[in-house]
Amino acid sequence: MYDHGVRVLRPIGIVGVAALATAAVTLHAVGQGAAPAATTVIHFSPPSTLTDEPLTGFCRMPSTVAWFRADAWTCGVGSTSYDPCFQVAKQMTAWCVTDPRQPSRGTLIKLTTLLSFQAASPEHRAWFFELTDGSTCRPLPGRGRLIEGDRELYGCQYASGAEADAVLGDLDTSAAVWTIHKVLINKKTEPQTIKSLVIASVRTVWQ
Repeated sequence: MYDHGVRVLRPIGIVGVAALATAAVTLHAVGQGAAPAATTVIHFSPPSTLTDEPLTGFCRMPSTVAWFRADAWTCGVGSTSYDPCFQVAKQMTAWCVTDPRQPSRGTLIKLTTLLSFQAASPEHRAWFFELTDGSTCRPLPGRGRLIEGDRELYGCQYASGAEADAVLGDLDTSAAVWTIHKVLINKKTEPQTIKSLVIASVRTVWQ
């Protein structure tokens, strides 16, 4: 059982033993922001008032990053792609955002076409989340690295002082405070292995 916010060692296999022969693995408590009583889960909705002049483009459904929502699309204007974009009340119009913490900052698109396509559902269950240390993460556009059996599903912008190379796997929702594995990686080994692992607490999730 891992303790929240503590860097712990992963079980060491044959590859791990070889890695430890040349590199030390650290074990210490990691400073994070105060963990909330429970992770806040937000069902994102576009602002009620959108004053921007819309761009003309096309969209396809479902969204790649918010595939679990029927009202979320992937849209394009010329060579620029936007994902996720959310259907608004005005017919054939979508509001595209990159950071849901600033919901009024986005791109309004007037659709000329709405396409539908069948695709395998990705593994991730959130399109944006924030850790208690201030790091923010969103789904990777393609398949991430597989490291010691854990898939890299999200790419993160790490907060100052947040020591990490990746987050692995999906969000663990089994407790009130959701968590995810945040790791440092032995990049000089082949295949790459986990140097150290933190059970990182998640402050807010957008779905």
